[in-house]
Amino acid sequence: MTADETAVREVIASWARAAEASDYDAVFALIAEDGVLLIAGLPAFRSRKEYAAFVLGAVKPGRSFKATFDIRDISVFGDWAHVWTRERSEVVREPGAAPFRAYGDSLNVLRRLRGGGWRIALAANMMAMEV
Repeated sequence: MTADETAVREVIASWARAAEASDYDAVFALIAEDGVLLIAGLPAFRSRKEYAAFVLGAVKPGRSFKATFDIRDISVFGDWAHVWTRERSEVVREPGAAPFRAYGDSLNVLRRLRGGGWRIALAANMMAMEV
């Protein structure tokens, strides 16, 4: 595994850790300012700011998030990388509520920053709610 592949894996792992810890500043910092997030059933979020406004408006105190990410493929092409993951997640939106579970694939395109580091430029989440 190359150093770039390791760094990209760390972005995915950092996302999961930050989301589980409800550290939204850390989650948002992993997204490029002009990053686009596509989530099935929702309108496209065309910037980090739009995505942050949605998340912070939807999150209730006491919510919980757990996810597992199975990285299926990472390819690095210079300053760009793509990551295909299979994800299983569980969100409890507020204390006492039934958990929302989803499972499926995601494709993330990352861009290397000047000076190093990677940020999510495009995230296409194709997960479906489990019933």
